[in-house]
Amino acid sequence: MKGFLLFLIGFAGQFGPPITTPSGPVAKPVKLVFIAGPNDHCGDNPCHQYAQDLGYLKACLETSGRYAVKLYVGERPPVGSLDDVAAVVVHSSADRTLKEWHGLFPQNQNPDGYNADDRAFLAYFETQLHRGMGLMLLHYATWVDHPEAQKRLFDWIGGFYRKGQSKVDGDATTPGTTAPERIEPTRANHPILNGVLAWTLEDEYYFNLHLNETAPRYTPLLTSNLPLNDPLPHVVAWCLERPGGGRGVGFTGGHFHKSLRHDAYRKFVLNAIVWVAKGRVPPRGIDVSLSPPDVP
Repeated sequence: MKGFLLFLIGFAGQFGPPITTPSGPVAKPVKLVFIAGPNDHCGDNPCHQYAQDLGYLKACLETSGRYAVKLYVGERPPVGSLDDVAAVVVHSSADRTLKEWHGLFPQNQNPDGYNADDRAFLAYFETQLHRGMGLMLLHYATWVDHPEAQKRLFDWIGGFYRKGQSKVDGDATTPGTTAPERIEPTRANHPILNGVLAWTLEDEYYFNLHLNETAPRYTPLLTSNLPLNDPLPHVVAWCLERPGGGRGVGFTGGHFHKSLRHDAYRKFVLNAIVWVAKGRVPPRGIDVSLSPPDVP
């Protein structure tokens, strides 16, 4: 990300007091890993800018001094590198075509299937989730076609986009395009929703998702009346607290990088990342921004 100035919006104390010991600041901030896909979906169009989105969020979080974020672009973290990581955030394409790349799973159309390296990574990754590591997936990364990927995401974060059931919303006359959509926080008393107000932005939310709604600690977070030509309330963001204490979040927004300019949208995403990493979300949420965002 190039050429932007850093401005803090009421940021002091957003993540609590500075980390200190009797001898001074602690040198070990909470570790996060962000996995961004390459630019393999939208081409020259200003959408699915995975690395730009996560780079922006990385910079927002690191201004506090409480988080250290390792950003991988087009590659997965090596086996053995997540042992002390609090949470992983994935923003990439789906697993559905060979020309695209998913941040966690091999492509469903790969004739070789899940090879030994894939299975070693997924086994290691699941071990880290079992010890309590958090996981958040954004937008297109919630779309998985392979049955094994579907089962894992259902268990890990509480849902996914399922082909043949789920839908992509946009302009009422042209499915798959974007349109202004109203997003409403649910009435759930949940830290991720601290300070989050409703918003309307042009985006491409997924709905009719396959969600683990019977799980004891599943919580719907955001809804929207979709599709625009026949609206009904649908969940577009949710969270899950897994048995054993790990946390998961799914958010189907994230089509445009420019959405991070919007206070409520940005606050929701930052709140969710901090919560999934078992951090404290302040009562009014996290108000931090880089201005202006590095957007077209």
